[in-house]
Amino acid sequence: VGATINMDGTSLYQAVAAVFIAQALGFELSFVDQLMIVLTALLASIGSAAVPGAGMVMLVIVLEAVNFPADKLAIGLALIFAVDRPL
Repeated sequence: VGATINMDGTSLYQAVAAVFIAQALGFELSFVDQLMIVLTALLASIGSAAVPGAGMVMLVIVLEAVNFPADKLAIGLALIFAVDRPL
């Protein structure tokens, strides 16, 4: 049961973090981009549910799926890094 709950929470966390980073840095997300975030976060959370600390790597995968600018990727990850470990 714990692994399933972790997968759901990880998927939600990745989707919300990706949308937050996009909004904070002024990156426009189309409806298709939002669907891609949901799909990628769902698939990534299934594959790495038991790996501790994989949230940042998964977030990079989710942001790369929507062609997030590489020069702003480090800034976006820095926004999330402080709260990632407790979550």
